[in-house]
Amino acid sequence: LPPVRRPVPPRLPGDAPPPAAPRAMMCNCCATEEVGSAAVVVVAQSAGLGATEEQQEEARAQDHAVIVAEPPAKTDQADKDEDDEPVRLTVAETEAAAKKKLAEGKEDDKETDMFMAILKKPQASSPCGWKLDPTDGRTLYICDLREDDPTTAVCRYNATVSADRAIRKGDYIRAVGGEKDSSAAMAKALMTQETLEVQIQRPFIFELKVARCGTTTGMSLKFAPDGTTILVEDMTKNGAVARAGVTVLPGDRVLSCCGITGSAKDMLVPLRDADSLELTFSRAQ
Repeated sequence: LPPVRRPVPPRLPGDAPPPAAPRAMMCNCCATEEVGSAAVVVVAQSAGLGATEEQQEEARAQDHAVIVAEPPAKTDQADKDEDDEPVRLTVAETEAAAKKKLAEGKEDDKETDMFMAILKKPQASSPCGWKLDPTDGRTLYICDLREDDPTTAVCRYNATVSADRAIRKGDYIRAVGGEKDSSAAMAKALMTQETLEVQIQRPFIFELKVARCGTTTGMSLKFAPDGTTILVEDMTKNGAVARAGVTVLPGDRVLSCCGITGSAKDMLVPLRDADSLELTFSRAQ
């Protein structure tokens, strides 16, 4: 027999509305197979003043975006002068300071190895076999490699070259064909070409111990919700990191914090709360 359709009684004034259907929530990841969206980030304010109203509104507009604030610095001053704002370093200032420290021998020798890799895919839309993070807007950071699949373009390339020219987790992509200095342009080229000329840059890795001494780190940070590293977006001169003796530049990535690696969200906890920090950074030369 056909199913019996029961009539729906009419709604009367004052009746409660029917329950809404469950709403599916989507999370757009930043570091996914191939390339994710650089716009999906988590931001940490360096001045310890919390997120601005504009940032909070932007976060509420995206289910997957979160605003995180570094805790206020401890101070004995009852009132701070309004003019006592963090002094921000320009990129030119930080690069000049880094070169000076290198000249003084205060940092380890850098590995400046850069080479070209030719990757061949069966189709332009085929995956290369890596996970990339485009958060800095200038490079593509290789978060991970799909080494369990020998058919990917990266695995096939690595099988034909010496170890010093193999693509590794933690390397940076600096150019794809004629595209460079733009994460978005390089990502588009990776997904639309069968044969790829990819410029690979080995990272410069350095370590830093930081004592807060009641101050903030002085770093503004952002990262992908599922990211493995934290990007340094901005620096201030009077933060604890700037006083630690090794110059950290905008664009550097935090690889580990107090022994925690592999999860940006997990590393953020000691970065936000710990008084003493042991940090490992990666830098694209």
